[in-house]
Amino acid sequence: MLNAAGDRLEVRLPLRDVSSDTVGALRLSYAYRAGADRAALERGAEAIRDRLHRRISHAGNLFDPYPYEPGAPGNTYAQGLVDEFIDRYPDIEILAIHATPPDSDYNIIAGSNIGRLGKKADNDDMRCVFTGKPNLEVNSTGKRFESELQLHDRVGDVIGAVGIVVAYQNGDDKRALHARAEKIRAELEKRIPDSASLFRPAARGAGGGGETW
Repeated sequence: MLNAAGDRLEVRLPLRDVSSDTVGALRLSYAYRAGADRAALERGAEAIRDRLHRRISHAGNLFDPYPYEPGAPGNTYAQGLVDEFIDRYPDIEILAIHATPPDSDYNIIAGSNIGRLGKKADNDDMRCVFTGKPNLEVNSTGKRFESELQLHDRVGDVIGAVGIVVAYQNGDDKRALHARAEKIRAELEKRIPDSASLFRPAARGAGGGGETW
């Protein structure tokens, strides 16, 4: 809507999470001149909303601290890979890479599309890392299926885990969903020289940027 002076356009849109559930509202204001392409501004607002939707796990995710862990780097190769794969595969709702930084004893979230960078791995994550047994789970809403898989670098060394979450409906073939996650994991592994590379600064032009999920 235009303000009384006619020089500012406000666009209000429902804000949605990765499952397209409404979690709030987004309000954007634009400078406006008579005769400007109002529809183009509104489409731009929708595009911003749609990009945010790929970054929100649920309403509570919006209240996570930022940065999640002080000093956790965000502009890393791991984050660039996540951003690239999220854009390449629109069906991926959540993608998180777990790895151990150089000179650290703790496995953490090195890259994800829902923040939480630097969050330490929990027992389920580490069991996947150490045993190679995947964690396969439908979440509490029944709308998402996660395959958490042991992650290797491109020469086959174990470096952590990757969680891949996709939409789910009752009756979906979990084996097929998991098999697709394995293919995405394999593609990701080809891009990882070693664990340390995940924590290096992202190259210029690269993408940047039991828990409830």
